[in-house]
Amino acid sequence: MATISDNNRRIAKNSVFLYFRMFLGMLVGLYTSRVIINALGVEDYGIFSVVAGTVVMFEFLQSAMRGATQRYLTFELGRGNRERLNMVFMTSMYIHLIIAGIVILLAETVGLWLVLHKLVIPAERMTAALWCYQLAIFGSALAVVNFPYNAAIIAHEHMHYFAYLSILEQVLKLLICYMLYVGGFDRLILYSCLNIGVTILLMIIRVIYSRKHFSETHFRKLFDKSLLKEMGSFLSWNFVGHTANVIFSQGITIMLNMFFGPVVNAAEKIASTVNGHAQQFSGGFLSAVNPQITKTYAQHDLAEHHKLIYRSSKFSNYLIFIAVLPLMLETQPIFVAWLKTVPENTAAFAQIALLIGLMSAMFGPIATANSATGKIKLYHLMHFVILVLGVGIIYAVLRLTKDPVLAYWVQLVVMVVTFTARTIYVSRQIKMPLREFLAKVIVPCLLVDAVACIVPVALRLTLPQNVWTILLIIVVSVVSVCAAAYWLGLTNSERIFVNETLRNRVGKVFRTQK
Repeated sequence: MATISDNNRRIAKNSVFLYFRMFLGMLVGLYTSRVIINALGVEDYGIFSVVAGTVVMFEFLQSAMRGATQRYLTFELGRGNRERLNMVFMTSMYIHLIIAGIVILLAETVGLWLVLHKLVIPAERMTAALWCYQLAIFGSALAVVNFPYNAAIIAHEHMHYFAYLSILEQVLKLLICYMLYVGGFDRLILYSCLNIGVTILLMIIRVIYSRKHFSETHFRKLFDKSLLKEMGSFLSWNFVGHTANVIFSQGITIMLNMFFGPVVNAAEKIASTVNGHAQQFSGGFLSAVNPQITKTYAQHDLAEHHKLIYRSSKFSNYLIFIAVLPLMLETQPIFVAWLKTVPENTAAFAQIALLIGLMSAMFGPIATANSATGKIKLYHLMHFVILVLGVGIIYAVLRLTKDPVLAYWVQLVVMVVTFTARTIYVSRQIKMPLREFLAKVIVPCLLVDAVACIVPVALRLTLPQNVWTILLIIVVSVVSVCAAAYWLGLTNSERIFVNETLRNRVGKVFRTQK
């Protein structure tokens, strides 16, 4: 069994690989998105987005199943039960094959009807749109079937594989950009074909890698009705939680459209995009630590389980606050530089969304801990009830006030309530003292966030508004968060671990150069 120090080193190493993957993806994504829009044209790019989005809409079952597959594989790996591990993998494959069939069925009936009769597509581009749609269905089905292999790689914590595969994926995306300009074919159809080609290639590589490194991914004629029933139950309650999120997020979008029109929806979309990028700052770390949270619970090591929750919750808050603080202080100038024309309320929406994202990152390990227990029924029911009631409250607020920003503030309050309720429930399931969570997570996070704000806010209030001030505030914000987190947010043992990790990484770089 791995020691605590081994686990910490593994988490640190995996975090480095995942952050490399994140930054590489962001850089290439910013470049390729602009090139692809120019190559396809706004109209064809819009057709691709709406047609592919129609297929993605039918992947809701797979989104719920992801959590079940990831949890069961990681849990059995933590217990060291190889036979059961293979049974879980095969059962998840059967379920994913069924889900892929359902996705194809829905896409070829309801989805195709939407494309042919409801979506606004120029008649002369309908043939290309249908090619794009059918290829998107094929790609979606492949992604569904391929996920158990992806889950196995994450469960075994081979995060370096994701970094290497990301390099290949980004190179292929750049190659697609080149092919769009030199290919003598309809660019929308060519782009769809090239995308599906990349999907197939990456799928083959994942399968080969998994079968080479993980014995449980070898196909055997295994079937366990009790396990299928257990995973099906887990899937159904996961589906309830996922449905609650969809009702809450899409309900707010629809209500904003009903009361204020599409311009407010544009502001909401921009705010969501910014929050999504900020979430990536903690997402890599959480992806690295989540398997350990599940494994320590499976090994009945509750003391280490609790420590991982405390540390990962704190570190997630500190990491995402590096992005949140400068974005909160310079929201409008950054949007003006990025978009030129900024819809009304965009800055306010983004600031509230960033606060919600900050909380989501801090309480993310609680959701992982709940999944590890397998006792998710009441957790998701409670989540569902709170969010559905939240939708009703927000609707009443919009009816009474006609203020979209106030509705967003209500959304923040609803999320505070659901995070609090979920933490109280999970703490009882895993025997985690709430006082310890408050003392070791909430208090340090509030202290670090408050202290880190002092200097950047003072500069924001006193210096004139220009490009150099914005850059200065961004740099000072990052330094302030890092300094406050290091000196006020970490325990002595955590500081020693951070120092050793940095020393080893820097030393390795210099040794390599020599």
